[in-house]
Amino acid sequence: MGKRPVIGEDPLAWIAGKETEPEKQTPKKRKATSKRKKLVEEKPASEEPAAEPEEPPEETEEKPATIRQTYHVDAVLVEKIRNIAYWDRITVTEVVNAAIRSHVARLEEERGEEYPDRRRERVGRPVTS
Repeated sequence: MGKRPVIGEDPLAWIAGKETEPEKQTPKKRKATSKRKKLVEEKPASEEPAAEPEEPPEETEEKPATIRQTYHVDAVLVEKIRNIAYWDRITVTEVVNAAIRSHVARLEEERGEEYPDRRRERVGRPVTS
Protein backbone atom coordinates (compact mmCIF):
# COMPACT_ATOMS: atom_id res chain seq x y z
CA MET A 1 0.00 0.00 0.00
CA GLY A 2 1.45 3.33 -1.07
CA LYS A 3 1.60 6.52 0.85
CA ARG A 4 -1.74 8.31 0.73
CA PRO A 5 -1.87 12.07 0.42
CA VAL A 6 -3.36 13.88 3.38
CA ILE A 7 -5.23 16.37 1.24
CA GLY A 8 -5.90 15.87 -2.44
CA GLU A 9 -8.89 16.56 -4.60
CA ASP A 10 -11.22 15.06 -1.98
CA PRO A 11 -9.98 15.82 1.54
CA LEU A 12 -12.36 13.23 3.05
CA ALA A 13 -11.32 10.39 0.75
CA TRP A 14 -9.34 8.70 3.51
CA ILE A 15 -12.54 8.24 5.56
CA ALA A 16 -14.37 6.44 2.77
CA GLY A 17 -11.27 4.38 2.05
CA LYS A 18 -10.94 5.66 -1.49
CA GLU A 19 -7.45 5.31 -2.85
CA THR A 20 -6.34 8.29 -4.87
CA GLU A 21 -3.18 8.77 -6.81
CA PRO A 22 -1.02 11.49 -5.35
CA GLU A 23 -0.79 14.46 -7.61
CA LYS A 24 2.50 14.75 -9.34
CA GLN A 25 4.05 18.07 -8.53
CA THR A 26 6.53 19.27 -11.05
CA PRO A 27 9.00 21.77 -9.69
CA LYS A 28 8.63 25.21 -11.17
CA LYS A 29 11.50 26.27 -13.31
CA ARG A 30 13.15 29.46 -12.16
CA LYS A 31 14.90 31.79 -14.45
CA ALA A 32 18.58 32.10 -13.83
CA THR A 33 19.29 35.52 -12.43
CA SER A 34 22.53 37.35 -12.23
CA LYS A 35 23.66 40.31 -10.23
CA ARG A 36 24.05 42.26 -13.40
CA LYS A 37 20.41 41.84 -14.43
CA LYS A 38 18.65 45.11 -15.10
CA LEU A 39 16.51 46.32 -12.24
CA VAL A 40 13.86 47.70 -14.54
CA GLU A 41 12.14 45.31 -16.89
CA GLU A 42 11.22 46.59 -20.30
CA LYS A 43 7.53 46.71 -21.14
CA PRO A 44 6.29 44.82 -24.19
CA ALA A 45 5.55 46.96 -27.24
CA SER A 46 1.89 45.91 -27.19
CA GLU A 47 1.16 47.99 -24.08
CA GLU A 48 0.02 51.57 -24.32
CA PRO A 49 2.75 54.18 -24.06
CA ALA A 50 3.32 55.51 -20.58
CA ALA A 51 2.12 58.95 -19.61
CA GLU A 52 4.59 61.79 -19.75
CA PRO A 53 7.04 61.65 -16.86
CA GLU A 54 6.30 63.99 -13.99
CA GLU A 55 8.50 67.01 -13.53
CA PRO A 56 11.35 66.39 -11.11
CA PRO A 57 11.06 68.10 -7.75
CA GLU A 58 12.35 71.64 -7.77
CA GLU A 59 14.86 71.08 -5.00
CA THR A 60 16.69 67.81 -5.42
CA GLU A 61 19.15 67.38 -2.61
CA GLU A 62 22.01 65.04 -3.31
CA LYS A 63 23.14 63.38 -0.14
CA PRO A 64 26.86 63.63 0.44
CA ALA A 65 28.85 60.41 0.51
CA THR A 66 28.90 58.78 3.92
CA ILE A 67 31.55 56.76 5.69
CA ARG A 68 30.92 54.32 8.50
CA GLN A 69 33.11 55.19 11.49
CA THR A 70 33.23 53.78 15.00
CA TYR A 71 33.85 55.95 18.05
CA HIS A 72 33.64 55.55 21.79
CA VAL A 73 30.92 57.84 23.14
CA ASP A 74 29.81 58.43 26.72
CA ALA A 75 26.76 56.33 27.57
CA VAL A 76 24.89 59.41 28.84
CA LEU A 77 25.42 61.19 25.51
CA VAL A 78 24.24 58.15 23.56
CA GLU A 79 20.98 58.11 25.50
CA LYS A 80 20.51 61.85 24.98
CA ILE A 81 21.13 61.46 21.23
CA ARG A 82 18.63 58.59 21.04
CA ASN A 83 16.04 60.65 22.95
CA ILE A 84 16.50 63.61 20.61
CA ALA A 85 16.15 61.35 17.57
CA TYR A 86 13.04 59.70 18.99
CA TRP A 87 11.20 62.85 19.99
CA ASP A 88 12.18 64.85 16.89
CA ARG A 89 11.34 61.85 14.65
CA ILE A 90 14.72 61.87 12.91
CA THR A 91 17.49 59.31 12.71
CA VAL A 92 20.39 59.10 15.13
CA THR A 93 22.68 59.68 12.14
CA GLU A 94 20.97 63.00 11.42
CA VAL A 95 21.35 64.08 15.06
CA VAL A 96 25.05 63.17 15.13
CA ASN A 97 25.77 64.80 11.75
CA ALA A 98 24.04 68.03 12.81
CA ALA A 99 25.95 68.10 16.10
CA ILE A 100 29.30 67.49 14.43
CA ARG A 101 28.62 70.10 11.72
CA SER A 102 27.69 72.65 14.37
CA HIS A 103 30.77 71.91 16.44
CA VAL A 104 33.16 72.00 13.46
CA ALA A 105 31.65 75.31 12.28
CA ARG A 106 32.11 76.78 15.77
CA LEU A 107 35.75 75.62 15.95
CA GLU A 108 36.53 77.04 12.50
CA GLU A 109 34.84 80.33 13.41
CA GLU A 110 36.96 80.59 16.57
CA ARG A 111 40.10 79.79 14.56
CA GLY A 112 39.20 82.25 11.84
CA GLU A 113 39.78 79.80 8.98
CA GLU A 114 39.17 76.21 7.98
CA TYR A 115 41.57 73.57 9.15
CA PRO A 116 43.98 72.53 6.39
CA ASP A 117 43.69 69.08 4.87
CA ARG A 118 45.84 66.73 6.92
CA ARG A 119 46.76 64.65 3.85
CA ARG A 120 48.80 67.54 2.39
CA GLU A 121 51.24 67.38 5.25
CA ARG A 122 54.35 65.28 4.85
CA VAL A 123 54.22 61.95 6.58
CA GLY A 124 57.06 59.89 7.90
CA ARG A 125 60.20 60.56 9.90
CA PRO A 126 61.45 64.13 9.74
CA VAL A 127 64.74 64.54 7.89
CA THR A 128 67.33 66.71 9.60
CA SER A 129 70.57 67.94 8.04
